[in-house]
Amino acid sequence: MQDNESTENEASKPTLTIDAALKMFDQYKNYWEDNYRESKIDLLMYVGDRATHWGSGWDDAYRAPPIGSPALVINELPQYVHQVTNDIRQNVPSLKALPVADADIETGEIIAGLFRSIEDCSHADEVVDTAAEYAVKCAIGFMRVDHQFTKEDGEVQEIIFKMVPDPLSNYLDPASVEYDGRDANGAISLEPINKADFDRLYPGKQFISFTEPEVDNEKKESIVLAEIFIREKSGENDNDIIIRRYKCSGTDILNETTFPGFYIPLVPIYGEVTWVNGKRKVSSLIRNARDAQRRLNHWAGKESQILSMAPVAPIMAVRGTLANERNQWQKPGEEMILEYDQKDLNGDPAPQPTRLQPAQVPTGVINAMAGAKEDIKESMGIYNAGLGKREGDASGVALQALDRSGDIATFHYPDNVRRSYGHMGEIVIGMIPTIYDTPRIIQTLNDEADVEMVGINGAPLQPGQKQAYDLTKGSYRVRVTTGASYTTRRQEEAAFLQEAFKQDPQLMQIGGDILFKSMDMPGAQAMAARLKKMLPPQLQDDNMQQDPQVVQLSQKIQQLEQIIQQGAQEMGTMKQQLDNKNTEYQLKRDELLLKNKDLDIKARQVELQYGPAADTQSQLMEHHLDEQAADNQLARDLFQSAITPAISPQLNQQPEAQNGNSNQ
Repeated sequence: MQDNESTENEASKPTLTIDAALKMFDQYKNYWEDNYRESKIDLLMYVGDRATHWGSGWDDAYRAPPIGSPALVINELPQYVHQVTNDIRQNVPSLKALPVADADIETGEIIAGLFRSIEDCSHADEVVDTAAEYAVKCAIGFMRVDHQFTKEDGEVQEIIFKMVPDPLSNYLDPASVEYDGRDANGAISLEPINKADFDRLYPGKQFISFTEPEVDNEKKESIVLAEIFIREKSGENDNDIIIRRYKCSGTDILNETTFPGFYIPLVPIYGEVTWVNGKRKVSSLIRNARDAQRRLNHWAGKESQILSMAPVAPIMAVRGTLANERNQWQKPGEEMILEYDQKDLNGDPAPQPTRLQPAQVPTGVINAMAGAKEDIKESMGIYNAGLGKREGDASGVALQALDRSGDIATFHYPDNVRRSYGHMGEIVIGMIPTIYDTPRIIQTLNDEADVEMVGINGAPLQPGQKQAYDLTKGSYRVRVTTGASYTTRRQEEAAFLQEAFKQDPQLMQIGGDILFKSMDMPGAQAMAARLKKMLPPQLQDDNMQQDPQVVQLSQKIQQLEQIIQQGAQEMGTMKQQLDNKNTEYQLKRDELLLKNKDLDIKARQVELQYGPAADTQSQLMEHHLDEQAADNQLARDLFQSAITPAISPQLNQQPEAQNGNSNQ
């Protein structure tokens, strides 16, 4: 979208009056008041607030410690909360988009990658963890979905997740009954703002708090504004929905916009929900352990009081018996012999000094403290095995069974997180066609958290992108999966691959890049990139981007290799032809030599037989030799004519190659 603050078509006239907004707030606040009061007590108990640990909820006799008794707070609650919340942290939820009817699987994969990118850029783990912790601590937490202009390009928007640090400043539609709030038709979020920011954002408006509209706040440094969402029908179809968004002070509707999608973007995570007489009661993990915790504080104070009233001096003696040996008895550990006077100050016989026994805490107090600790565990369903403590001589199987029972007793907390996070994905699905409605390049993350750029809605295809994607079309539903975080899975992958490579070192040649990519040590990613370039061609990633100069040089090298190979083939053919001609020439020469020798022998025979009368025969022989010489010359000419066509092209190319090399 290219509009200003939201998707957000500014309305010319507010459809919500300030009186209606204040009335809506009173209605929501009154409905949630009882639950939020108990939630606030839960939070104060969790942080160890002394007044809350010793305050409301007890009889008058226990509302405050007796005079002289210390008001101790032995807070056992956080360790049990951490046991549940840290388990949620280890099982991170993730979103996937599943195509419905007119949608396709490939676009669903792109939306899943967009989910991962939104989670990464928004620090979604903090958003979820904060809301889940509040659900465990005080029965309710919230998550927000919003959108903003991108930092790289201020003209396009992106979807983000937002953390809600104070859940008790948010109010959901009292008529909503779903665990994830999907049926809510309204929500109110209170947020503080200082005077400087208020005057900059809303010049000319009165600095009046939404929660105290009748009070003059001009002298205050900050006030509270309300952000109100109202979901309305805008047509006859089920999808004809409009979400109106208002920002309100105590006297004005500061602005009105619309929010994209079909749902209120405030998502609750409840603890345990129970309906009593038509009214919702939400409970936290520590709600039923509050009295047991106060009981532990009470008896811990009693124990301290008893011990503090016991005498500190270890020796008791009659006055006067140690007057002359006081130094010895003040440090008896340094003396070999301890002396005392057998008479007191009046001269009467006196007994010897005696050592006092240390103070003993009554067994009843100790048992009461131990019982209080057990009550805390039983009220939550978490036992020693779940806390990493051994239960006597119990076997490993028994300890695992106890630990498992503790996980089952608190399973509704992570299950509610999964439900609510799935609704976050549904809100995003409804926002995507509006926020990502123009041709643009977006960032996605694949399953291995690698960044991939994708062109959508007609934007140019990016390297490695095989098809175009239109995010304004198609219907999708959301599936939530939970499991170990990506960091944990990567560590497990590295350990597995190291063990596999030990068993078969040859795997390193085809999978070494994957091993180093899963490691966090310095230089691991650089090594992974190098090993990936050394993979065989059939294993090279088609999406790998190469330097254009490297590609051009590689092509030239391939061309030169082809030329060299072709030249080698031609040289081999020429050599074979030369060898054949040379063999033919040798045969011709050997034949001529034999003929010459034969003629020479015949001439000698004639000379010996006929003597001078052989002149005529000699002339005939010379004539025959002349004819033979002519035949020899003819053979040489034939050989030269056969060799010259084969050699002359190479002789012509050699100067050209030399000229080319000199030019290079």
